[in-house]
This record gives sequence, structure tokens and C-alpha cells, in this order.
Amino acid sequence: MEVYRKIKKDKGEEKALEAYAHLDGTSVVPLDVRTAVAAADIGLKTGLGMVDSMIYAVARYYKAELITGDHHFQALERVTLI
Repeated sequence: MEVYRKIKKDKGEEKALEAYAHLDGTSVVPLDVRTAVAAADIGLKTGLGMVDSMIYAVARYYKAELITGDHHFQALERVTLI
């Protein structure tokens, strides 16, 4: 729950809980071996850490736009920084 953590840190618990309410109904997806290997390759190519590489690999697998406040993703395709 990176979004909750970031908002709570920057704007307080009330704003974080409001944001969390908008996340209700989202899905947690599994990380299979194929995606884990893709994450390792992404990490080697981009210099992202393993967790960030896994997040990006899953987003790519689902052809999803990655929306994040993490500047480590800024140079990557299909990423929106908030």
C-alpha cells in the first residue's frame, strides 16, 4: 500500500484514509516465475531494485499504465508520475 504510506507521510492519516477508500476493490495479482524472470531482466537493464522491477514487470504483463510517486520509474514507458 505504497499510495497510503506516501499520502499518510506527506498529508496525514485522514487524507491517506480517503485515498485508501478509492483503492477498495483493486486486485492483488500473483507474481509467477515468468514475471519474476522478466523483473530480474528489467532490473538489470534499468537499475531498478527488485521490488520496483517486480511492480513494473507486473504492470507490463497486464499492459497497464503504472501510476506512481516513485521517481525511479520516470524514464520508463507507460508510467505516470504523481
